[in-house]
Amino acid sequence: METNKLLNKFQSGFRKHQYTTDQILRLADEAHQAMHTKQSTLAIMLDLEKAFDLVWHRGLLYTMEKLGLKGNILQFVADFLSNRTIQCIQPLSATEWYTTR
Repeated sequence: METNKLLNKFQSGFRKHQYTTDQILRLADEAHQAMHTKQSTLAIMLDLEKAFDLVWHRGLLYTMEKLGLKGNILQFVADFLSNRTIQCIQPLSATEWYTTR
């Protein structure tokens, strides 16, 4: 997949020399640029695999805050990381409901 360039260039998970923190830094940079041009930044990043379960949630929120992310985005991520239910729906089937912790 890597050789054939089938992955999005911004995908970081499970790739050599790519890290989840790369996305946080990219988001912080995009948000910073948007603030200076009086525009908005929207980012939706979901990682629902086992690696997500291993992320230290408080550490992630702390890092985001130290990078200058505050207010709604920080609260959105905090809310998302706690007591949420999700389900993957495809045209003819759906997974079980999953509760985030």
